Amino acid sequence: MIEKLTADQRAAALKELKGWQSVEGRDAIQRSFKFKNFNEAWGFMNRVALMADNGPHWPTIDFATLCMGGVLVPVYPTLLPEGAAYIVNDSGAKVLFVQGEARLRALLALRHEMPFNCRKRAHRLQVSADAAADVERVLAIWRETRRRHGGAAPFLFGDFGIADAMYAPVVLRFVSHGISLDGDAQDYAAAITDLQALRDWLDEAATEPLSDVHERMKP
Repeated sequence: MIEKLTADQRAAALKELKGWQSVEGRDAIQRSFKFKNFNEAWGFMNRVALMADNGPHWPTIDFATLCMGGVLVPVYPTLLPEGAAYIVNDSGAKVLFVQGEARLRALLALRHEMPFNCRKRAHRLQVSADAAADVERVLAIWRETRRRHGGAAPFLFGDFGIADAMYAPVVLRFVSHGISLDGDAQDYAAAITDLQALRDWLDEAATEPLSDVHERMKP
């Protein structure tokens, strides 16, 4: 449940937001953006992503975006941070509104602390509390889904399906960074990494030259 910040908490948080200021008489903050011309403004506002529960902020941000001639990209708050981050990155959004500091931290933590690199092997990565909570949330989803729908089969809903395809990059991320998995999660990760199609893809990836931006760690 999202809790409203106190006045002192808002004041403390506002100090870390460069260029933002409180709106007198309202529980809101504002910032002014100045552009050289319309084209520069259009380039800034043509894609706006919003991740929040239903509320008055939805029509407010949607209307403001439409008035600028832009498009609102809805990001549902029920999505895992991994899926939400994919939508935001793929949409090309230049502006992102996220309701709640905890939700924003979860959206950024796992990707920042465990960047995707299927050729990397780390050992017992020490992660922040936010990233650890995100990992546990994923593992809980795997456990509960397999318990309710997996039966004796190794995948989330029994046979391999689209949900497993979506989680395959998450499995590889956990493997790369040495995340500790319990028995059920380890069995599921093994089922994913044993898929022949995924093994073929990893074999091809291993033949690609490493660029300077990749960590030079091979399995």
